[in-house]
Order: sequence, then structure tokens, then C-alpha cells
Amino acid sequence: MLLQVFSVENYRSIRRAQKLGLEDLTVLVGPNNEGKSNIMRAMVMGMRVLRRESLAVSRRVVIRRVQGHVAYSYERDCPIDLQQLKKKTTLEFDFRLTDPEQRDFFALTGVRLQTGLRVALTFDEKNEVEFKVRKQGPAGTTLTAQRGAIAKFIADRLRLEYVSAIRTAQAAQRVVLDMVEERLDELSDSQAYRAAVARVQELERPVLNDLATEVERTLRDFLPQVKSVSVALAPNEGRASRRDVIVTVDDGHPTLLDAKGDGVQSLAALALLRQAAERDPGQLILAIEEPEAHLHPSAIHQLGRVLRQISARGQVIITTHHPILVSRGASASNIVVEGSVARKARSVADLRKTLGVRTSDNLTNAELVLIVEGESDARIIGALAGTQNEVLKSALEEGFLAIQQTRGASNLSYVLQSSKEALAQQHVLLDDDVAGRESYSKALGAQLIEASDVNFMRAPGKGESELEDLLVVDVYRAAVEQLLGIQLSGNKWRSNKKWSDRLEAVLLAAGRPHDKKVLVAAKTLVADAICTAPAGSVMVTAQSVFDNLLQSLEQKLADLNYKH
Repeated sequence: MLLQVFSVENYRSIRRAQKLGLEDLTVLVGPNNEGKSNIMRAMVMGMRVLRRESLAVSRRVVIRRVQGHVAYSYERDCPIDLQQLKKKTTLEFDFRLTDPEQRDFFALTGVRLQTGLRVALTFDEKNEVEFKVRKQGPAGTTLTAQRGAIAKFIADRLRLEYVSAIRTAQAAQRVVLDMVEERLDELSDSQAYRAAVARVQELERPVLNDLATEVERTLRDFLPQVKSVSVALAPNEGRASRRDVIVTVDDGHPTLLDAKGDGVQSLAALALLRQAAERDPGQLILAIEEPEAHLHPSAIHQLGRVLRQISARGQVIITTHHPILVSRGASASNIVVEGSVARKARSVADLRKTLGVRTSDNLTNAELVLIVEGESDARIIGALAGTQNEVLKSALEEGFLAIQQTRGASNLSYVLQSSKEALAQQHVLLDDDVAGRESYSKALGAQLIEASDVNFMRAPGKGESELEDLLVVDVYRAAVEQLLGIQLSGNKWRSNKKWSDRLEAVLLAAGRPHDKKVLVAAKTLVADAICTAPAGSVMVTAQSVFDNLLQSLEQKLADLNYKH
């Protein structure tokens, strides 16, 4: 059951109804105190309330506490100036059901859902909540009469894990304790467990050992230095599954988890949530506030991969201030929250503006930087890499790999030096012309680069060549001819010179302007065309040149322990 749309109105700073379309991985971004945390908390609070069995009993229920927390307080949660008007807080959830769930729903209600299952929670000044099924027409009346059964249908299938921005050792241990109790609840149904309380510890020990093994495996993905993990229950009277859990992490120094640093505690909580997702992925909705808190940049890269892995099996919703965690490959998966108003991000540039991120910040965060000569080169290589190689596509989306332009081959040495100061690995792609070869020789002489760190865009049969020489002309021909008023044909175009020189010769012969501005405009159109249709845009005779570049980048990612 996937939450595909969430709407909130009159909750804390959120006054106007905010309707959010949600993806497998949804990222809420925006400045502090602008509303993204309130949207997240409203969503979490509503889903916790939906899991209450009491909703299946009565149309209106007083909800005081959920999972140890005050679920809803009118005085706290409804905007103060709206309380005199007795305005209500409304949360709406639109769930998409799987085919088996659709069949189960029909068997339960006799209604076939053509779209999603849409329900609403309305909270009033008495702290009572009303549960409704949103459905138009006769089916709506039928479903409303069965609201209790529908509430239970949702509660049985909705699983939520929530991690707040403040992650203490207690929060990390709470995750482990919940998992322990879930496992031991299974044991409590067995006759042996009920009949012999004295044997509880004997029965629990294998469970705790198995869980410790799973926790160790998951934690080691984040913290390779972890040698072992132990999970134990503190001595206590009564039912064993209600005892406090003791987690010990041995990373060279066996220490209780609550004595570890904030970063380790945070990683422990998040790693355990991934383990929980692997056990029962179908129903998980994972909501995390600022998952990057307390983490080293290298751990944030790993965290981004883990969140994407979980989103492939469940659903992940996060708030963040960190550019590494935004969805770079699909900007619409990011929701910008400003002034308590939520909207889909329009572009990567929109996200950068919202986060206050400069291009240089993205490059600093990357662990591998591909350096190219110009903006059109960066766009073309990014599009081709994303189409032809899944590992590179993932690394680019996560920000582990970034593409930087030198704005001219002569600036290569300066860019290499800056990149080294940012502690990033580098690889260089240069045009196979005089400027590219000279810049390479200069950087090599200054010991800024090794021969294995460079690929040249070498077109077969040409003395000099550049990136555009390796591309299929028909992909961009119409756009360039229309812009410049020329024909990309004839002897001057088919000469053995490099692309820029051939284009200039055609422009001169046609009496057209041929300055640098025109050349940049033409290259921009070529990049636009390749980005629109990258498949099949590389000449067959030049494919091996691109393949070698992509293989070099993939090998460097492997050397950096990048895991796709």
C-alpha cells in the first residue's frame, strides 16, 4: 500500500491546504522554520492515528496518546488565531493499493476502487478525530457505512517508521527494542512460551543472537570498522519482551551504544531501519527528519544509497538541508517548502537556489570529479553516461560523481589543483586537439595528473578532433541548420578538420557570422539535442572511445568503494 498523495490544512504553521504528490523517494527541502518539518510531523501523526484500532469502533474518537506521544492537541496544533473560529485540522491520505489489496478490499466492501483509497482525518477543538472515506456517488455511501472495517483494513497494512531530527542513543535503542518485541511477540503465541515462563531466556537467546547478527551486518555497511554487535535484554520481572534492550557495539572498543558518539548512534538507528525494511518491505513507510544530522560527508553518500535501496522496496519521505540527499535525477521528486507553502521542485537550479547551494558546493561534496572543457561537454557526457551505464547514472544522481568544466583547456591545471584541495579523485576528458594536448602536457609536468587519469575524444581518421566529432550529425542537424541558416553538407563540412573548424568554414562560405558566440550557440544546440535523445547519438566508429571513458570512471568508482 503506497501513500501517493497527502494533504494537510490548519496544522501549526500550515494554514492553506497543502497537497503533496509523493513518490517512492520524496525529499522535502526548504529553509528553516518554513514548514517542512510541520508537514512531516502532520503526516506521521496522521499515519499513527490511522493505525489505532479504536478508529474501527466509532466514528468519532478521542485520541490522546499514540506510541507514548500526545497525538493531537488543539491548543498546540491548530493555528492560534483560528482556534477562536473553531477551525479544524484536516489530514487526507490517498493510498494506491496493489492488485491483491484491491481484491481484498472488494471482498471486504463489495466496492471496486477505480483510483486510490482516499481517507480523511478531521481533528476538532475537543481533540476528537473523525475518520471518513472520501468517495463520490453511491459507492461513497456504501464505504462510509463500512468505515470501521476500512479503518482496520488500513491499520492492518500500514507500517510506519519515523526518525526525528534529534536522534539520541535512546532513539537508536528504541528501534532495536521495537524489533525485539516484534520477534518475541511471535514467540508468545507458542505453547512452550506460555507454558514455561522459566524457559523464556533460553528461547529468547537464539532470537537475540540472530538479531545481533543482522544488526552487525547492516551497521558494517555504514561503519566498516564494526567487528561485532550484541543485543541483550536487561534483567527485569515480568514479560521478557517488555524489558529494556542493551546494545553493545565493538568497533575496536566494545562500548554500549548509548556511550558512542552522536554520529554512530544516528547511523545505528538508520541502519536498523534498513534492516527492518528488508524483513517486511511491502508495508513500510519510512519518514526521517534530517537524516544527515551528525554524519560525516562520506557517510552521507552511503546514507543516500541506503535510502534509495529502501525506496525500491518501500516508501521513504525525508526532510533535508543537504544537496547530496536530494533526487538529482528527478527534480519533481523533491518538494520545496517555503512560507508554509509546498510545491514540486521545478528544476535542479530551483533546488540549488532553495538550498543555497552553489555549483562549487556540489563539486566539493563529490568524491570523483570528471573534468571536461566546456558546458556543452558536461551536458553531453552526463546524458550519455546516464543512458549507457547504470553505475554512473546512480553515482551522478547521488552526487558521488560530479562533472566540472574548465571553461577552456588552458585552465585545466588550475581546476585540477582546486579539485585536489577538495580531496576529490579526478578524471579528465579533453578534446584531441592542440589546446587539449598542451594542457595535458602542462598538468603532467606539474605532477597534477597521471596518464591513466585522462581520456581524449579522438575521432578515427582525424588529426584533431573534439567531442562533437564523435556524434551522429542527424541528431542535431536540423536545429543547427535552422539557427545558423546553413547546410551541414558539402566538402567543407566533410573535411578532415575538427568540428569547430569545419563549422567555421561552412559559415564563412555562406557569409554568416562565425565568432565565438555563434560557436557556443551551436554547441549548446548540439547538447540540447543529445540530452533530448541520447540513445544512438554516438557514431558506431567512435563508440569504443566512449566505452573506454565510461569503463575508466566505473573502475575509479569501484576503487572508491562506491556501491551501486
